[in-house]
Amino acid sequence: MQRSARMKITTLQDLYVHELQDLHSAEKQLVKALPKMAAAARSQDLKAAFESHLLETKEHVNRLERLLALEGAGADGPSCKAMKGLVAEGEALIAETADPEVGDAGLIGAAQKVEHYEMAGYGTVRNYARILGKDEAAAVLQTTLDEEGAADKKLTGLAVSAINSEAAGQAAPDDGSDSLVSDDSRKTAHTKYSSLKGKRVLVTGGTTGLGRAIALRLSAEGARVLIFGRHQAELDDALKDIRKNDPQAIGMLADSSKAEDLEKVFETVKTGLGGLDILINNAAVAADGLEETPDAEREYALLTNISAYLRCCKLAMEMMPEFSDIVLIGSVSADERSPGGSIYVATKGAIQAFAESFRQEALEKGIRVSLVEPARTGSDMIDQNVEEQREAQKKLEILKAEDVAVGVEYILTQDPRCTVAQLVLRPSREKR
Repeated sequence: MQRSARMKITTLQDLYVHELQDLHSAEKQLVKALPKMAAAARSQDLKAAFESHLLETKEHVNRLERLLALEGAGADGPSCKAMKGLVAEGEALIAETADPEVGDAGLIGAAQKVEHYEMAGYGTVRNYARILGKDEAAAVLQTTLDEEGAADKKLTGLAVSAINSEAAGQAAPDDGSDSLVSDDSRKTAHTKYSSLKGKRVLVTGGTTGLGRAIALRLSAEGARVLIFGRHQAELDDALKDIRKNDPQAIGMLADSSKAEDLEKVFETVKTGLGGLDILINNAAVAADGLEETPDAEREYALLTNISAYLRCCKLAMEMMPEFSDIVLIGSVSADERSPGGSIYVATKGAIQAFAESFRQEALEKGIRVSLVEPARTGSDMIDQNVEEQREAQKKLEILKAEDVAVGVEYILTQDPRCTVAQLVLRPSREKR
């Protein structure tokens, strides 16, 4: 039942819905205001920050509408007077500021007032959700709160690094390092680092090996993580470590070869993470040569290593906003094509070809697609026991799963203008 804007607030449930509607009104107003702020910004970094946050804000509106629908309430409530005042203040500032550099400093201040108001609002309504036992809603609201916090930190970084100093007619603060690079060229010598804080990540096969290492690495950088695997003991063990970084990390049992399991996974992504920014398509099984492999094992490998990859990409695309990432974990075996593993080689060759074509298709939606191809890496998929693997790693003959995780992090933290289409990782003293 849609709640009237004039209904008396008599219960915490009423207050919860009222605050969701208030935030919805605030976010809708901000969707209209951010393009004006971006247009007024002189700094290209500030302009990009406003444009990026506009995309996030549109997703925040969608999340609030989904939460209100769960309560049987409409999104149309009283207009948020606080946001109306903050937006009006920002527009007045744009009109009154003559110096563009001073204007950028003022825009950051106005934007941070907005962020602090929203952070207070989301923190409050998240607490209401927790008290009311709405755990999934609380997780969604926490995701938005994390994103608002990350936006606020980005604005602070821009202000401190250059914009406020330029407004004062001073050089940016010296970081204390010696350099032969001039002050002017230093501004463009390094590409922008894209933070992973608050990013919503699904790691398929994230309970062991490469998937687990990647989930640990990304959660350590502030990402929100959901993993799944086939075995409860491995899932529990992985979550124990990942939750040291991300206390709200989600784990579930699922078999990626089963379409119905993947549907459940992506439904949990929607309700538990509130959406998806990064897909790490990693779940795969080893497979031997064609002649010695039983038919059932061959078909399972094809379903897991190819069909599931494609299905996950399709389901991810349906919920991903612009500037999202899909990382496909492949293998150098696609090029080496050694005997004895022709089925595995076939699956990784298929993923290699798919990655290049799909990358060009996904660009239409502003989604980056990257292929990571590691060589021999320590895991339960290779024909060495743990001690033999450790010895080979000491000799630099095989990789560690953590090496691959660092490579994935490198891909995901590139400036949005840059796609790492393919990353090949080999041991320094590889033996073939």
